[in-house]
Amino acid sequence: RQFGTDFQYLSARGLIATAFDSLTGQWSTQGPNLYVLARLQTQPNKPVGEILEEYYGGFRSAKDAVREYFHHWEVVSEAITDAKIDEAVANHGNPNPTFGFLVYAHTIFTPAVMSQGRALLTQAQAAAQDDPLAAERVAFLQRGLRRAELTLAAQAAFRACQQNQGDATFQAAVRELDS
Repeated sequence: RQFGTDFQYLSARGLIATAFDSLTGQWSTQGPNLYVLARLQTQPNKPVGEILEEYYGGFRSAKDAVREYFHHWEVVSEAITDAKIDEAVANHGNPNPTFGFLVYAHTIFTPAVMSQGRALLTQAQAAAQDDPLAAERVAFLQRGLRRAELTLAAQAAFRACQQNQGDATFQAAVRELDS
C-alpha cells in the first residue's frame, strides 16, 4: 500500500520512467508488493486498494484470510522507524550495509510476530480446504513463510556461533535453509 501511494504521488508529478533493482523474485513473501508494482506501471491511477483486492482475489476462498495475513506484515513493516533501526544497529552492529538487515531482522520479526503470521496462514489454509487451487496458492505462501523462519533460525545460530558457542548448529541451520 505504501509503495503504491508513493508511486502514484510521483506519477502525478510527472514520473516518466522507472527502473527497479533487486527484484528478488520472492513472490511467496513479496507478492502484493510485486503485483502492485507491475499493475501501476500500466495503470498508475488505479486505486491501490483495488489492485490489492485483485491480488487477494487470486486466493479465491482464502482471499479474506490472505488479506489478513498480508495486513499483519504491513502493520509490522509500518512500525519500523528510523529510530528502531538505529537502535537495532547500535545493539547488534551493521558491519555490511548490503546484508546489515540480517543482523537485526530478529528484532523486527520476533517469535511473536512470526507466530502470528503462521497462525494467519493456518486460517487461510482452513479457508482453502475445499478449494484445491486456493489451497495450492496458500501452500505457496506457507513455503515463503517457512523460508523466512529458517532464515531467522540460521541468523540466530550465526549469532550464537559468533559468541563462541560452536558453529555446528549454524552449519546445520544453513543446511536446512538450503534444503
